[in-house]
Amino acid sequence: MSELPPGPLPETPPAPDPTPPEVPIPPVPALRADRLGLRTRRGWVFRDVSAELPEGGLLGIHGPAGSGRSMLLLALAGRAALTTGRLAVAGARRPAEVRRRVGVARIGGAIGLEPGLTVGDHLTECARFGGSVDLGAAAALLRLQVEPSDLVEDLPAVEALLLAVALATATRPSLIVVDDLSAGLTSADCARAHAALGSVTAAGTAVAATDSVPLPGADVLVDLGSGSDGPPLPARRGRHEKE
Repeated sequence: MSELPPGPLPETPPAPDPTPPEVPIPPVPALRADRLGLRTRRGWVFRDVSAELPEGGLLGIHGPAGSGRSMLLLALAGRAALTTGRLAVAGARRPAEVRRRVGVARIGGAIGLEPGLTVGDHLTECARFGGSVDLGAAAALLRLQVEPSDLVEDLPAVEALLLAVALATATRPSLIVVDDLSAGLTSADCARAHAALGSVTAAGTAVAATDSVPLPGADVLVDLGSGSDGPPLPARRGRHEKE
């Protein structure tokens, strides 16, 4: 029998790990819209709208009056039946599930604050439907400057807008939608509104907002073009989205 040469014994290589490497699961987008379209007897309200928004992302939808902005927001909120396309909000596809995941600040004349009610009335109404708004926290986050006794119809336009956004956060939705962002606002007010939406997205809630002009700081922009006669321009990345 041959003898082993003097010195340390050779090391036995470790056995391979039978556990397969973990594959990272991609995050579920806050919003995924694939070729959405809505048609009535009068023709297309909007069509071929596609966009994907990450958690805490900001979607800007712009176009002139009559281009379908408000109806598109209603569809994204699960409140208008689509003719074509597929929609998912935080992974939910059924309209009832989408509605539970979307907070609506305001949409045209369909959904909004009641002018004859006070701020406190709106907070009470919100609580009745399972929401809860800490007015102090909302004031800090959105720089909201209202009191519970204030009548909505007496509020400056920017304060009414920020109150609507605050109420939309009550159920901790995955997505908030707000229509006609700059309506009735001065340049200074618009800057406050943009900063407020930035605070909401920084806290992890995605926002989809419409306006007549592109939304500054948006992660994704959808241009509805000149109206419903033709498809919108393809969604594009905003200036703050990484390539």
